[in-house]
Amino acid sequence: MKYRLIEKTLTPVSITAAANSEWFDVGGQGCDSIAMVMVATAASSPNTATIQLVGSLDKSALVNVGSSVSVAANGTFSVSADRPVFRYYRLAYAIASGSYTSTLSVLAKGDKE
Repeated sequence: MKYRLIEKTLTPVSITAAANSEWFDVGGQGCDSIAMVMVATAASSPNTATIQLVGSLDKSALVNVGSSVSVAANGTFSVSADRPVFRYYRLAYAIASGSYTSTLSVLAKGDKE
């Protein structure tokens, strides 16, 4: 049994008051599961940040997917969802003050080939 895998590293961003990652398109076939893994490094005296996986069918109507994750120090953090129903995904960031720099990788496992 083979599964379609999609893997991509997204453009690095700064986690600031209302930042978001770029959109990730899993394609018209959707996927069985998706995980976004972020590596955060403190850039400017950050408070605790929150990351949340967001899904959309059309990049305009947004739905939070799964639970949010707190980022309180340098490290690796992940958010994921099984059996998601959206075509597009991105990571939404929120922080009261300061900032983190981050890299973000995505892995999606698709339907059987």
